[in-house]
This record gives sequence, C-alpha cells and structure tokens, in this order.
Amino acid sequence: MKVPFANLSRKVVNLLKKSEKGHRIRITPHSTSDHFAIGTIDPTFSFIDLDESSQFFLLMDREQLARASSIDANFVSIPLKREVYERAKHRIDENLIKFPKEQKKWKQQALMIPRQNPKREHRSNLSSEEREELRELRRFKKQYHALEGAYIEMMMAGLVPMHEPPPFKLQQVQQVRYGCDWLSYEWKGKTLHLHWIETNLERRNRIPSLTRNERRFKEAVQSGKVVNEYHSMWIDGDGKNHWE
Repeated sequence: MKVPFANLSRKVVNLLKKSEKGHRIRITPHSTSDHFAIGTIDPTFSFIDLDESSQFFLLMDREQLARASSIDANFVSIPLKREVYERAKHRIDENLIKFPKEQKKWKQQALMIPRQNPKREHRSNLSSEEREELRELRRFKKQYHALEGAYIEMMMAGLVPMHEPPPFKLQQVQQVRYGCDWLSYEWKGKTLHLHWIETNLERRNRIPSLTRNERRFKEAVQSGKVVNEYHSMWIDGDGKNHWE
C-alpha cells in the first residue's frame, strides 16, 4: 500500500491498511498546536469529503490536467476514473442525507454549470479515417438490429422455434402497427380470444420499458376497458360504399 501524496513510515502505513471507512483529515494552522478535523479521506486516498458540505478535494495529477477539454470560456472538462467518480458521489450523497440545505445548494449550483456533449467532443477529435470507421460501425449496428427484428418475425410466423413457448396457442397471427406488435386469434368453444403481443429486444437483462401509447394499450386490455364492434363495408353495383 502506498499513499500517493506522502512518505509515511511503515508503522503508519500498516495502521492505514486496517481502515475500511477512511481516515480523518485535520488542519493545523501554522505556529500552533491546534488540530481541527475538517473531513474524511477515502481508503483509496482518491478524494476528501468535507464535513457537512457538498464540497470535496479530489486527487489529481498533471496528466489529467493536460488532457482537459474546453466546454466554454469559463469551464473545462477533466477526465476522471469512473470508479473514483462513483465512490465520491456515493460517499457525499450518503453524508448529505442529514443536511437537506446542502443538498438543495449543490443542486442549484449544478444547474448553472454548462454540460458538455461528450459525443460531440469525441467526434471533433477524430480523424477522417476514424469518422468513416465509426459510420461503418453504426451502419452495421443498424443492420444487426434489423436482422434481430426479422428473427422475431420468423419466430411469430413459426419458421424458427421460440426459446420459450407462449402460454397460449399461436393461431392466425397478424402483425399490427398500433398499440401492440402482433395479434393472435384463438377459438375456445364459441368464444373468440384475442391475444395482443408486444415484442421487444432487451440486452441488459431487464424488463423492457413501454412507450406511453403501448402502456395505455396494455392497461386498457388488462382492465377490460375494451369495446368490441364489428363493421361491414361493401360496395354496390353503382360503386357506392355501405357501412353496417
């Protein structure tokens, strides 16, 4: 274990190893023997969060400053390891639970800081060859998603087996363009059952979210707020339309 900003004796380093909650930081004014605790340093020595405050000190080296990118005339963006960002954010939010005024203060200040568009910044630093490669990857990704959609259509058509069979018979399956993706008709005796099916791709192992319209459609069907009406439209010998 090495403290990145101080040369300490082996005895002190061994004491630091035993702590999982961090270490208290004290400030000592010059020419005095008084020590005042001001905050806690993370066990990884990457940041210091100040007591009862939304502010903190972050360990940063010269390399990170050299990689800073401009946001506007007043602000720059400096790369920071995600692990440090997540640990600092979690620790500070955890401490601020007891201080709602400080929470309100930092949220108001955050609204005043312009946000950087990382995609735009990233694109501006790419060479022409890298941009062309990025466009090619996007085209491939779009084609890949189209193939996945076609695979679902083949499943619904019965051309390829499903990984998990549906809890009802797939009969007379029709593709629809509003509310849900598919509609399956099934007769049980003299009763006609309509199975509305929504299909999605989800790679994050979560339950797929629905759009506002899809959610309204689902709620209407499940709550029974559906009125079935049968209409017949025919054209006579004179070319006139008739609705019944």
